[in-house]
Amino acid sequence: MPLLQASHIHKSFDGTPVLRDVSFDVDAGAIVCLLGPSGCGKTTLLRVVAGLETPDAGVVTFAGRDLAHAPIHERGFGLMFQDFALFPHKNVWENVIFGLRMQNLPRDQIEEQAHAALELVGLTGFEARDVNELSGGEKQRVALARSLAPRPRLLMLDEPLGSLDRKLREELLHELRRILKRAGLTSIYVTHDQQEAFAIADRVAIMNAGRIEQIGAPQDVYRQPASEWVARFLGLSNLLPGIARADATIETPIGLLRIEASEAANEQVMVLIRPDAARRADGAQPNTVEGTLIEQSFRGGHTRALVRVGEVDLTLEFSASTELPEAGQRIRLALKPNSISILRQPHSMTVRKLNRHGELVWSYPSIVLERGANYVRLEARFNRERLDLGYTVFAPGDRFVEWFFNDRWYNIFEVHAQGDDHLKGWYCNVTKPAMIESDSVSAVDLALDVWIGPDGSIRVLDEDEFAALDLPDAERRAARDALEQLKSRARERRPPFDGSQRIGALNG
Repeated sequence: MPLLQASHIHKSFDGTPVLRDVSFDVDAGAIVCLLGPSGCGKTTLLRVVAGLETPDAGVVTFAGRDLAHAPIHERGFGLMFQDFALFPHKNVWENVIFGLRMQNLPRDQIEEQAHAALELVGLTGFEARDVNELSGGEKQRVALARSLAPRPRLLMLDEPLGSLDRKLREELLHELRRILKRAGLTSIYVTHDQQEAFAIADRVAIMNAGRIEQIGAPQDVYRQPASEWVARFLGLSNLLPGIARADATIETPIGLLRIEASEAANEQVMVLIRPDAARRADGAQPNTVEGTLIEQSFRGGHTRALVRVGEVDLTLEFSASTELPEAGQRIRLALKPNSISILRQPHSMTVRKLNRHGELVWSYPSIVLERGANYVRLEARFNRERLDLGYTVFAPGDRFVEWFFNDRWYNIFEVHAQGDDHLKGWYCNVTKPAMIESDSVSAVDLALDVWIGPDGSIRVLDEDEFAALDLPDAERRAARDALEQLKSRARERRPPFDGSQRIGALNG
């Protein structure tokens, strides 16, 4: 069982969602890195784990204990910030023992743990130094020693190398990983720098717009990105549309390419060619292509080149010893099959809304985000004319994240505005259990719908129409029960639905 588990975390500020159904876990002694662009929710997620922010929904457990009501000082977690936050009027020793003194530990224990922390970071003998006279790297080590001295159960580091120059940051990266591993610390590390994340982490969780797009070992994430967005964020720009064949070949705009293995057959895919895929071709080799070298740039250990094959530009990297032609000349290349992978195109489903007679009212396409044993989560865009409902406006381009269930009497739409993507609220249809097929989902609307605003306000719709329906008693009771569950959750100022693990909780 993982030491730390965060399950279906949601967090909004002033109605704007910052974390959206985030789940991840950390094994004892592991370093997990939260990697993503600025504003993606990394630091907010770290603060939720630390107890500095309360999630709107979701559960954080440590060693099997729910931390919802655990005060910050009882969690035993350490937190290290980018600016180090050292006390300028205290020397190295006084900075390191500050947290230990706050715990009212015996003097001999304080000295033992402080000396051990300084030895771990390589600062033995620095005890009397003025922190204002230290280099940036030495200050970073003092801050780390102060975090290590209390022997935290979990250490969280928020851009700890962000204030250092590139050269010093690279020097300290491997040293920091060595220190954390030697101390046996379970750690969460936040950064926007992929090289930093790959160098220090056992597992990387890539975040985008408040969600985790992919989580895995650094080498696995790099070799097989889960989506086009992840690939581009990692700087992998050689993405081509293709059609995968059953024989592990792919039809692409630059020709037929062979890869090592593929589970896809006769389907559209996105092809990723990693920068290290190419070498100069000599003779008959698989995946040979010919193009024009547009430009090249010497980068020390390698040369980066832009090669145009047909109408496709490929950014490729060659060893510094590889002889390349001048810009504008032709070049023949062989692309290594093990440096080519495929990203499946998002699977789509058709949503079909039916009336109580089973007649189709309207339908629209959605992208499948997640499938479970009894539910499907989809994403769609509002593509009808602008609709002013009084309490909110649905505009063309608004985004819906939808849940449909085959064992629940409702489905739920989380509505986000086009452009700034702020949360408008939840539109909840009371329906019969959905029919979920491989390429479609159908739901029968019972005309008893609920609008829940981001502030917890409730508006029940179509009650008169529902009262006039000729429904069997069991179905009427089930629909009313679903309505009360949704209203109760709204009164508690919680989202009506926040992940598959709490479907049961929604039903009381």
